[in-house]
Amino acid sequence: MMETLAAWEVGAIQTLVAIHPGRVYRVERAADVPLILKNIGQDNPQVRARFEFEYEVLRHLDRSGIAVAAPISNREGEFFAARDGHLYTVSPYLTADNSWLALDFAGLKRLNRNCGAAIATLHTALAAFPAEDLENRTWKTVLPDSFLEHWVPTIQQTIAPQERAEFDAIIAALSADMRATTENLPIQLIHRDCHHGNLLVHGDQVSGFIDCDHFSLGPRVFDLAYFIVHMIKQHVADQKRTSEWFDLFPVVIQGYEAESPLREEEKRALYYVMLGILIMFAGWFFETERFANAQSELEAIRWLYRHRQKICDRIMTASDSQKT
Repeated sequence: MMETLAAWEVGAIQTLVAIHPGRVYRVERAADVPLILKNIGQDNPQVRARFEFEYEVLRHLDRSGIAVAAPISNREGEFFAARDGHLYTVSPYLTADNSWLALDFAGLKRLNRNCGAAIATLHTALAAFPAEDLENRTWKTVLPDSFLEHWVPTIQQTIAPQERAEFDAIIAALSADMRATTENLPIQLIHRDCHHGNLLVHGDQVSGFIDCDHFSLGPRVFDLAYFIVHMIKQHVADQKRTSEWFDLFPVVIQGYEAESPLREEEKRALYYVMLGILIMFAGWFFETERFANAQSELEAIRWLYRHRQKICDRIMTASDSQKT
């Protein structure tokens, strides 16, 4: 990796810290702030084209005042370097801290409201990115087909027989409403991997976005639902955490709507997109043979289904309170 870094003017390097071995490293420097060295994939035309697109979006966001880690140029004036059949980038290391861990519940509500506002601000900037030829430069998440036509059959083919009947009953009960609420949502450029770990925070303030390598077309409520469901999906057996979630997730919506009001159809779809995201992860984990992870997603699906009315009520109450 040190040989790869030689393509950039980075100064004296103290050490490389493997964040994801073989793929992502933090570059600790003697006289400056750290950097991130990232293996973005095999050196082929598709990866190069994808990088060019992501770099343009990151530059656009940076000019729009959104804190993101756009790659820096190397000695040749290029923004990536090829080595051993792979492409590498170097980017600023955006810092955060763990001070949010000391927040009381009121502080957590402020943090989550600010997260919602930050996501809305990001969406506003992404919507202003030039739309020409976007469908040929990135992929599109098509709802509800991505959930119902792709991932549901994957789960049904793999799930244990004793769980199949319950899963099928949930899908039968919800698929019509999922289809009705999600199939005509407005589409724009979205983050597509929008969870707490990818929003950098200092205390109760959001300072930037990282892991911006999933930019794609989809409903903006996909990002909002993704963020909200990730707050709880691994904690559905924890009564204290679920009780707190019912108070925390509405403030995410309130923060979002303070910057960019949601349409009525987006509010109605939010619950079903949350459920669909769990279906997507369950199917993906089954497909990649990570069965324990898949079981965790199935547990979250069952919990979300049992609490459908309460969650939908809190979504609408959050929206209504934003108007007052």
